[in-house]
Amino acid sequence: ACFNALPSGVSFLHGPVDNEYKPKERKKPERRARQQEEEDEDEEEDEAAQAKEKNGPAAADKLSAVEQSMKVISKTLSKRCKEEEISKMKAVEESASGPMDKETKEKYIKNIKKEGICAVKYMFNPKSFTQTVENIFHFSFLVKKGAAGIKVVKDDNGHCRPMVRATARADKQPEARQTIVALSMKDWRNMVHAYNVENCDIPHRTGSRHAPPSSSKRRST
Repeated sequence: ACFNALPSGVSFLHGPVDNEYKPKERKKPERRARQQEEEDEDEEEDEAAQAKEKNGPAAADKLSAVEQSMKVISKTLSKRCKEEEISKMKAVEESASGPMDKETKEKYIKNIKKEGICAVKYMFNPKSFTQTVENIFHFSFLVKKGAAGIKVVKDDNGHCRPMVRATARADKQPEARQTIVALSMKDWRNMVHAYNVENCDIPHRTGSRHAPPSSSKRRST
């Protein structure tokens, strides 16, 4: 049998075969995503308003523990660097044979600012190993933001000492760098003893453990 004619009564889903098929364009979900963002922002504002009404303005605007610690660390660094600058400049003026001119004085101040303060006495808490680690960790955020700097210098005896200093924040953040620092409890005790750290520049936070033994116990052992 020969079938030369098309069967009658046949239909196609997209019309006749000769017609060109054009798939439907799907709408982009930009509007829905934007609407979702606006709804999320409204929910956050409502939650903040509810917290403010329930617990007062302090609860809604309360900073996290890390942010509070970084604030204290930053203020302490600026204060200690200023005190060190005044102390060293006073010693330079006393040792000078005569009054210094303005240019020489500014040069000394610039060099003193670059020196900074001892990093161990600034961050190492002799009463708490945990807080020492926290201080170093929080200080790294200041370095990342460009608000602080750290370097290693050699003293007159040839010993390497880590120094930190406060820096003016630049408009552009410095290039990101990663460093892994290993610090055991034994290292912490040894450095506290070697640098004769009696009190940390960063205030001690109460409720910490792992404090080293007192000097009287150390002598008795």
